[in-house]
Amino acid sequence: MSNLLPPTDDVETLLRPTDGVEALPSDCWRLVFENLSQDDLEAVSLTCKDFLTNSNLVKKSLNVIHPKVTMLSQHLKRFPQLKILNLSGFRGDLDEAMSEIACSGISLEGLELYKRYISISGVIDLGSNPKMKNLKTLIVTDITCLDDEDVVEIANLFPNLEELQIIGFELHGVWVNYPKRPFAGDSGIEYLASKLKLLRKIHFTDQYIISDRSIIALSVNCVFLKDVTISNHRVTEHGIGLLLQNRPNLEDLSLSHIRSSTSNITIENSISHAKALTSLICFRTEIPDTFLMEIAKAKLRLKVLQLNNCCSFTASGLLMVSSYLNELEIDRHFGILDAEMEILAKGDLGNLTHIQLKGCKMTSSTFLLLLTNCPWLVEIKMIESKVRGEVDDILLCKNHSIRNIDLNCRCKFSEALVKQFTLLFPNLNDLVLGWCHTFEGIHVAELILTGDEINSLEVLRVSNSSGIDGEAIAKSCPKLRSLEISDCKKVTIEGIKHIVETIKTLTCLNIDNFGSEYYGELLDWIISAGFVDSLKTIFVPSKECFNEEQRDEFLRRGCFLLTEWY
Repeated sequence: MSNLLPPTDDVETLLRPTDGVEALPSDCWRLVFENLSQDDLEAVSLTCKDFLTNSNLVKKSLNVIHPKVTMLSQHLKRFPQLKILNLSGFRGDLDEAMSEIACSGISLEGLELYKRYISISGVIDLGSNPKMKNLKTLIVTDITCLDDEDVVEIANLFPNLEELQIIGFELHGVWVNYPKRPFAGDSGIEYLASKLKLLRKIHFTDQYIISDRSIIALSVNCVFLKDVTISNHRVTEHGIGLLLQNRPNLEDLSLSHIRSSTSNITIENSISHAKALTSLICFRTEIPDTFLMEIAKAKLRLKVLQLNNCCSFTASGLLMVSSYLNELEIDRHFGILDAEMEILAKGDLGNLTHIQLKGCKMTSSTFLLLLTNCPWLVEIKMIESKVRGEVDDILLCKNHSIRNIDLNCRCKFSEALVKQFTLLFPNLNDLVLGWCHTFEGIHVAELILTGDEINSLEVLRVSNSSGIDGEAIAKSCPKLRSLEISDCKKVTIEGIKHIVETIKTLTCLNIDNFGSEYYGELLDWIISAGFVDSLKTIFVPSKECFNEEQRDEFLRRGCFLLTEWY
């Protein structure tokens, strides 16, 4: 062992205090910093001025949250090597921001604009900058309109695109097209397919006026295509079948509202061609067991299978493709009964890490059987599901791997089972409790959050609970990092203050529990009591909940004051 230690003189040299970072040239420090994560890079930048300068030159991605474009301008100058810009949380003038980016001189590889009611013109203006020719990823949602001319221009301006997602504006679940001109059609997509030779990922929504022509053009021209999402009632099984046959390297496929056709080419008799397929997501689609059998016969190693509002499949069919699955999501159109869940739970689910069940009815014994037979399960999500019955041998079913549990939207559980949750899941890290009750009408949150401390819990989201208050949350969850509360009648402003005072680890707070007139007092208290220095992000329902002075003071102290809707 002594041979592994450096000589004494070398140890003294290593331990000798140094003045700054002059021992290494800047180029060496940059090589070191390039291997750090973004969080580590931020921490290093606070060490000294030289580290700040060098870290600025290697920062590659930036999430833009500050609403003032002047701040964005400063960031673009500070980080000249930026490659990825995410404006999904940006609340300011987007057109002005896009103009600032176009004039900045940076050469972007990825741009994401999310949840903004915008036109495509700003993106096209950005593409007029020759340095944007290297853009590889473009994600834009809530676009007001996108015609064939726009698609042609995007294809010409960004010839190196590998990922393209342009999604139209959606209002209350209904696609809305305006101004009064149609969305892009086959002509635009066929041109795009002929130009974007490097395309790997594309997303089509129902707004696109496309047919099988577009899908076939992509399958023939885009040889690197690996990830396709199609939610369009004009596309048929014939087009999807040819996509599967022409692109055997396809890895991820998501389908919704696909129509049947009179063609002999179907998804079922073409799925065997997709030898690289690892993820299959279907929505409102008929999935017979014969289709799952074709996947099994082709020995496709599916790792993700999501069947949302689908029909015709059975538990036996699912077991044909279950052995490699890491993620399984089941939402059968007419529900899932206990007998089928028991068959599934007894099957080969040994690799499963995530499961989501909707409309499921099972006994506590089947639920516990599922936990026992899935030793690597990390996350359980249940929606509109029911678990009833007594529990036996609860300690034998303890699952140490489960970190995340999401119980939402009209779930019901036996009271005996809920009372054992902290024993069942000793390493629970993330808990979501929505409109979820016992069969006796007690909210699940009231039972879980008034019992023993859950020391492992770091993220809690609780809503629609009439029986839980701030004191109970603070007592049962002493190590929370993130807390979201909405529509919990007993949680008062004083209760929120108690939570903030008591839970020293809290950095993110999301409150949608009061009228807008009550938030000003709470925010002033957070500032005056000094807790703004430990909190990093606070979400409130609307801009009416705070004034400009409060927002600026929070920003000055390093805390973002944000709204969910903008």
